Amino acid sequence: MLVHQAAKSFKLWFNYEPDVVNVLHEIERFKNE
Repeated sequence: MLVHQAAKSFKLWFNYEPDVVNVLHEIERFKNE
């Protein structure tokens, strides 16, 4: 059960990571306008 929980947390973190990159890109675009 603990392994399943860790895998779920890792998956959530992994899915979250690209969102952070997208947000940073949006901020850069906003500053450049």
